[in-house]
Amino acid sequence: ITAASGLTLSLLLIIIAIIRPLEERARIALERAQSSEESFHLLVNGVIDYAIIMLDTEGHISKWNAGAKRIKGYSEDEIIGKHYSCFFTPQDVANGLPERGLSIATEHGRFEDSGYRIGKSGLQFWANVVITAIRDSNRRLVGFALVTRDITELKKARDITELKKAQEEVERTDRQLRE
Repeated sequence: ITAASGLTLSLLLIIIAIIRPLEERARIALERAQSSEESFHLLVNGVIDYAIIMLDTEGHISKWNAGAKRIKGYSEDEIIGKHYSCFFTPQDVANGLPERGLSIATEHGRFEDSGYRIGKSGLQFWANVVITAIRDSNRRLVGFALVTRDITELKKARDITELKKAQEEVERTDRQLRE
């Protein structure tokens, strides 16, 4: 082995010694990222009391969790690509509520509303909805996160409580008028 080839071989061994740990670190980082992504996916799909939906910048559905399927009734294959306005009552669509929600979320970062929404079966349910604008590192809008909770039972309980209070007030007023 000549001095030049010995130097080349030494340089090659040094490069290999540097690259191997970097490759190992890159492999570990990739495994962690994949594990983290899988954990996040499991977390989002494990939430069944909330519909967690990703919308594109125009309001078309691009991602859908198990909670969304349970609350809205659509399978992922049935709903991906449709506009989220399909969850609104015809009156709310005519009044521009779906577009207004996206517009407010775009301008202010989020939009929150409670009102009737429609599932696949056509039945209405009372929902609390939060739309959050999703932006990239350059602050460019890349889509929206839509989180919906079916609060029909909570609304019914509140309505019954309010009705009971109103009845008690009427009875109290009636007794006072009789006295």
